[in-house]
Amino acid sequence: MILVTNASVFVISFVNSVLDGNYWFICEKPGGESLFIIGEWPLYFIGFEMFGILVLGLFYIPMIILRKKGVQFAVR
Repeated sequence: MILVTNASVFVISFVNSVLDGNYWFICEKPGGESLFIIGEWPLYFIGFEMFGILVLGLFYIPMIILRKKGVQFAVR
């Protein structure tokens, strides 16, 4: 999933160059203060990725527990 996100960043950076924009705050750091933006450009991308991995991991923990208990997930 992280590879798909990083590939999307590459596509959006091309869109930014064509439209002279700053979508996804790839070209420069956004204004204001945020708990998730730690560091200057481009170092805050590392914080974004670490936060994303943490959130995905937290969502996946219940699935690990249920699989260890033997719960089968139906795919339809």
